[in-house]
Amino acid sequence: MVGYYELISGAQSRGKANSATTNAILSFVHDIHIAWNHGKVTFALTFDIKGYFDFINHDRLLVEMQKHQIPLEYLKWTSSFLSERKAAICVDGARGEMTKVENGIP
Repeated sequence: MVGYYELISGAQSRGKANSATTNAILSFVHDIHIAWNHGKVTFALTFDIKGYFDFINHDRLLVEMQKHQIPLEYLKWTSSFLSERKAAICVDGARGEMTKVENGIP
């Protein structure tokens, strides 16, 4: 689905060798300025692995995105990305039962 909607940039830098956070930020700011210079509107949807975002309710996130008139294809992608997630707790090599994850962004 990601390829179909082309939501992940080919310039994605996370996990690539010789790539730093500052490079990603500079690239992001550059792209925003280019869009603004062409009279376009820009927005960003970011995911944080830890902290506050661990408690975001998936349904609430989608409602808020819709309220902010995020395009339908982005809503569908986000919904798909967050759907049918499961997690288990592991302690000393023993894994508990997989349970559905309804809150938090991976």
